[in-house]
Amino acid sequence: MFRASKAAIVLLVLAAVLRLYRLDHYPLPMHQDELSDAYDAYSLVETGRDRSGTPHPFVLRALGEADYRPALYAWLAAVPMSIAGFSPAAARLPSALLGVAALGLMFLFASTLVSETFALLALGFGVFSPWHISYSRLAHQGAMLPAFFVILALWMWQRSAVRGYPALAIGLLGFSVGLSASAYQTTRLIGPLLIALIAYDLLRHSTWRNVGILVAGAAIGAAPQIFILVTAPEHFFARLVSTIPAATAQTPSAAESVIKGVRLLFGPRLLFWPNMEDSGYLAARLLFVALPFYYIGFVALRKIAPLKLERFRIYVYLVFAMALIPVLVTANSSSIRVTAALPLLPLFTAAGILWTVRTLARWRIPPSLSYAAIGVGFAGSVAFTAFMYFGSATVNGARSNNVLVQIGERVKTLGPSYDKVFVVDSPEYAALHVAAFSGVSPREFQRTKKATVDVNGWDYITSVGHLRFLKPRELESSLGESCASVERELFVSRTRVRFSNPLDSVSWHDEKYYFTDLDAVPLCHRTGAASPE
Repeated sequence: MFRASKAAIVLLVLAAVLRLYRLDHYPLPMHQDELSDAYDAYSLVETGRDRSGTPHPFVLRALGEADYRPALYAWLAAVPMSIAGFSPAAARLPSALLGVAALGLMFLFASTLVSETFALLALGFGVFSPWHISYSRLAHQGAMLPAFFVILALWMWQRSAVRGYPALAIGLLGFSVGLSASAYQTTRLIGPLLIALIAYDLLRHSTWRNVGILVAGAAIGAAPQIFILVTAPEHFFARLVSTIPAATAQTPSAAESVIKGVRLLFGPRLLFWPNMEDSGYLAARLLFVALPFYYIGFVALRKIAPLKLERFRIYVYLVFAMALIPVLVTANSSSIRVTAALPLLPLFTAAGILWTVRTLARWRIPPSLSYAAIGVGFAGSVAFTAFMYFGSATVNGARSNNVLVQIGERVKTLGPSYDKVFVVDSPEYAALHVAAFSGVSPREFQRTKKATVDVNGWDYITSVGHLRFLKPRELESSLGESCASVERELFVSRTRVRFSNPLDSVSWHDEKYYFTDLDAVPLCHRTGAASPE
């Protein structure tokens, strides 16, 4: 046990390094969903309200009326921001810490589930899982909160079973599962099912009294979201209502929806082959060496000895099935929908390895030789995944909107010299990026006059104070008006203004924006001089 504990500590230290090193740079900042949670956290620190002005919110109005989210991650991110201020690293810190904590809980759970060897194998694959590392480095409520709450519940449940189901442990278990309703939309679906499964276990091995304690604890933990459900159901169901119609249009039948969801957690191509189609920042989801063992483990987990608390093997399968439900409901195979399953995937891989090594030993192949071969494959998989990530021109910044962050940072430097700043041909969510990284404080954001266009329930902010956001077709008319204006105006656009020498430019990959001071454009007052090239 002592050696296993030392090895686990070493692996957890490695996990912390992989999840905390240069959080502000890997991945590049900052996806709009990350920024939404991060800026709300900053707003809670500065004003006690979210950026929409709601005091001490239980849900956040994120990117529009169709995007109300539970507020727990923003409250967690508010802690490091209260110390370090607004930054991508501070915003991502809760996910990184939760990722390490989830791995520690997985080790403890796995040790009792099978053995210490099994737990170390699972921990090793969890520590170096590309999927787990990537999602531990995102300031997104859906990235690590669901995974943490699922493994926390399993560990607390298992621990209480070992101790004979003490009432206090059951109450705390119910509270943790109830609190998960404030984490992300997926745990709102999984939580009630998990409570039902735990209640079933209590009825078989404990008392009705403990079932009541479990349900009471869950109700207390879920109280903030129950309050929203009763008082503002349109906010509680906003994401579900906006997601299902779009998903139904893409996947018209229930059977296709199920197939799409199952492919995500069982399909070799989606799990083991690097792709950027729908995986966000991932170079790969799982290490290549795990491919055969992952599938073997689905059968082996049920069979490998010793059988401690055997029923918890079945519960792992059932909780894993619950993790698929958000994908099946929304017909969306995005990785973010199934993060609750992340602490369970290494358990199947470890089971497959343990069963394979024991089987080969019966064929007179020494376990040391088997483990050495797996170790070589493991090291190769880690090296290849790292090469794919660091060697790619796009993976580290995929979907990060880093060029918008750069625009905001340059506007922070150049903007104070101008009465207005026009950002042309930017995405619909650009306003928050430019405002946040150009130094617009949450208090200023709340008080400043804004113009917003509703696009199917999503906010398209066209102005925040002196910041203006234009579509490409509006560029020429705006340039003409600006030439006649006495105000100093700065244009940020993908195309260079004719006859101009840009003050500066920012770029990432195939995106580039130019900064132009119209006062420096020769013959600006002449017809046609101020137009895009």
